[in-house]
Amino acid sequence: MIRLGLGRQVETVSPADLVSFLKLLWVVYFLVLGGTAIARASALFFYARVLSQGPSRFRYALWVVHGLNIAWSISTIIMIFLTCSPIEKNWMPYLPGTCMDTKSLWLGFGTPDLIIDVLVLLLPLPMLWKLHLRLMRRLLLTGVFTCGYVVVAVSIGRLITIVQVSPHLATNPTYHAVNASIWVEIE
Repeated sequence: MIRLGLGRQVETVSPADLVSFLKLLWVVYFLVLGGTAIARASALFFYARVLSQGPSRFRYALWVVHGLNIAWSISTIIMIFLTCSPIEKNWMPYLPGTCMDTKSLWLGFGTPDLIIDVLVLLLPLPMLWKLHLRLMRRLLLTGVFTCGYVVVAVSIGRLITIVQVSPHLATNPTYHAVNASIWVEIE
């Protein structure tokens, strides 16, 4: 991405590099989405395996969150494909056509993403407190699980940054994508 112009003003990037940069950025959306969905599903399958003896309410909540994760992933993939018409306008902005408002789009992706992250982190906590362990062990286990809230803080930072820079991405994507890219990498 750096070789293609990330961090530079768009005027200093060759048209061929700009098209390659925007194509790669479009592909990165899918990679980040896939990685996020798979990581969440992995955590949820882990909960299902380790906490399988939990009450049926827990198992029901677990599968509801699985369903939310899958629905969010599928809807986000569809929206990425529908962002611009024709699709090629995503990486060739000079083509005739239309694109959705990126600020609304990223809020629409980021808000459910954040909510699902919180649900995944909250889900096992009641079960941990029902384990027959000494108080100190339960506190330590809770501490380990709450370390995941760093991901939530980073998601909030990413969402705020993307909303702030999204109006500028249409005119200067190579320059304004830097801060958002940093947050995505941290996450």
